[in-house]
Parts: sequence; C-alpha cells; structure tokens
Amino acid sequence: MAKAIRPLPDQARTVITVCVACVAGDDPVAGQTLFDRIADYLNDDPAIDVRPAECLAVCERPVTVAFQAPGKWTYLLGNVDETVPLEDIVAAARAVAKSPTGIPAMADRPGFFEKGVICRIPPVTE
Repeated sequence: MAKAIRPLPDQARTVITVCVACVAGDDPVAGQTLFDRIADYLNDDPAIDVRPAECLAVCERPVTVAFQAPGKWTYLLGNVDETVPLEDIVAAARAVAKSPTGIPAMADRPGFFEKGVICRIPPVTE
C-alpha cells in the first residue's frame, strides 16, 4: 500500500530548476536566458528558489524547467519559451506550493504548464 504524503511545513521553499544548457532554435543560450530572467524577477523571494541545472537531459524539448518542493510531486516541463511571461512561471511555482501534494489544480496551471508537461515524479517517501 502506498504511504500517504505528509504536507510540507510552511517554511519549505518551492524550487524552479532551469536547464541552462538548453538551446532553442537559433538561440544557443535560451535556457540560460530563462534562468537569468527568473532569477532577476524573483530577486530573493522568500518562498521560491531558482536554480540552474547543467542538463536535464530533455534535449528534444528545450527549454526544460522543473518545479519541485520537498515531499511533493515534481513536474518536468519542456518546450518552455524563454520569453514566457514571468508571472506565469511564478504562478506555476505557487500552484505547486499551494497544493498539499504538489499536483496543482488544472485551473491553477498557466498555459505553458498545461502544454509542456513531460512527466511528474513522485516524492521520495520514507
């Protein structure tokens, strides 16, 4: 029987991980561009971290982004346009954080999120 997932403490931070190695079309730094935009936009947000990943190994669907939080499901998204509105990226991170399981309600998923899901990965449980 699957073990129940415990809710996160309020102080747990959601993490947006961006593949900085992603090349999209003619843009050899699309992933790095998106990472930089998000990092500048969040500017030390107390609830969300943004982290670079050297490669998320989804090269056929760049730019790749993961939304993660301790004890919650992780979402891996591809084909994220490096010019996506930053409000949408943050809304997706907040939707993951708001959900007790990390699975955001469909109504809380921005368009890029709905279209880009590659997979969701269950949390590690004890």
